[in-house]
Amino acid sequence: MQFMTDVATDSTQATPKSTFVTVVGWIFAVLSAFGLLIMVFEGLMMKLMFANGQFADAFASVQDNAEIPAFSRWGFEHLWLILIGIATYIAIELVFSIGLLRRRNWGRVGFMVLMMLATLYNVVSVVVSFFFFDLMPFPNDAEIMAQAKTFFYPAIAFNDILSLAFAVLFVWIAWKLTTPKIRAEFS
Repeated sequence: MQFMTDVATDSTQATPKSTFVTVVGWIFAVLSAFGLLIMVFEGLMMKLMFANGQFADAFASVQDNAEIPAFSRWGFEHLWLILIGIATYIAIELVFSIGLLRRRNWGRVGFMVLMMLATLYNVVSVVVSFFFFDLMPFPNDAEIMAQAKTFFYPAIAFNDILSLAFAVLFVWIAWKLTTPKIRAEFS
């Protein structure tokens, strides 16, 4: 019976695992795993589309079109680089999510860094949205521009609200991971 007493003593001395860390870790691990799966399918789709000569010709014509803004042409020219960058971010997020679940301090710190990067991305996307009409090649027709603004302004406003809400959420998650009670769980 001495063994049972030792086990009970050890389990009461262990730092309890918070539901917050477990839930955040699982949510981001599942979302990251699905994100990687989606990136694999997107990569396959891009590979198959570029195998089609018509798509490759259309893609080449976009790159040579001076009416398309430079940042859009750059995106088309570096599409694989963008996809690889996104997939790398998602893979790193998956690793840090698993680190959170295993209560590793490197997972906690890395996850906080990713939350701050995601916050920065969301804030920058809100700022860029104010320049949307300056960056896009819309026709000079006033009637078409009025119709476009009627459609795009509510969509942009909704996107901005959503981006700011996610930014606040990510800051809160990062802050929560710095609290003494949560830090005590990590080795």
